[in-house]
Amino acid sequence: MNHNLMGYEEHGFEMAINQFADMTTEEFSQRLGLRPISVDENLETIPYTPKNAAPDAVDWRKDGAVTPVKD
Repeated sequence: MNHNLMGYEEHGFEMAINQFADMTTEEFSQRLGLRPISVDENLETIPYTPKNAAPDAVDWRKDGAVTPVKD
């Protein structure tokens, strides 16, 4: 099935070819002046512990963050 037809029918958009479509990842990065990120494999992962737990529910009406229904 044609990608444009499938995209339009399912999601309401069309796709097209641009000046970057036939470039490899390396060519694209070089064209935009991007540098590869060096990753140090010896880095340890630091666990994330939230200081304050999020509540199960929030009534934004009480905080004045939303207005009443107008129509």
